[in-house]
Amino acid sequence: MSPNLSLIVAAWLLLCSAASAAERRVLIPIVVSNVSGAFGTVWSSRTWAHNDSPELAAAQFPRDCPIGCAPGDLITPYSTSFLDFPANVDATRPGRIVIGSESLRFTTQLIEKSGSSLSMNLPVIPELSFARRMMFVRIAAGDEARRLLRVYSMNPSGGPITIHVYRVQLLDPMLPHELVSATTRMLSPSTSEFEPSYLQLSGEELFAGTQPGDFVNVEVSAVDDGTLIWGFITATDNTNQHVNLILPSE
Repeated sequence: MSPNLSLIVAAWLLLCSAASAAERRVLIPIVVSNVSGAFGTVWSSRTWAHNDSPELAAAQFPRDCPIGCAPGDLITPYSTSFLDFPANVDATRPGRIVIGSESLRFTTQLIEKSGSSLSMNLPVIPELSFARRMMFVRIAAGDEARRLLRVYSMNPSGGPITIHVYRVQLLDPMLPHELVSATTRMLSPSTSEFEPSYLQLSGEELFAGTQPGDFVNVEVSAVDDGTLIWGFITATDNTNQHVNLILPSE
């Protein structure tokens, strides 16, 4: 390590010691830069860290800077800092992990940049909200919206998950739901401490075996005891490209 870099890291650590001592990991689910989507859309994201406390706070995240820069941002009391993530054009690995002081609050936004006014706020998920199992209920499987299931884990090695799709009996809710499919998939391992392990699955794969007009419940579970997951389903309208987020109910 060069002398200058050693001094910068030492200064960073000294300042971090003055910041809030308690840290937590949070998931920023989509960090992308000018990624091409369907029908000519182009998507980018923006993320901010908000320090609403009277104390200095620190946020570590992947950086794209010359050798010698600090490994994160220090956010002064009662201020907001834009997190300048490295450009990411790989839509198949969109998630990023931020390690930040507990006093920090994060917001992130996905923006369509080809000329429309589309934008949406995305949830930022603390590690404590991850669980062994999540359920999505009463999802319309047969309409024309494009759907995508995204599953994240902070277990860097990834691992197997099971996905069960059940047809909901709308006419008689007392009847048991009908199992449509049961599959096992693998979360791709992370490549750094700032990247979650990840799986994304298209609606065509997820809802194979369903019929137009079906409503389904989707149950996603981690197989290994040490793996906790979180995720969501997007439903994108093919006419106006509006994106609806479907969050797990449990």
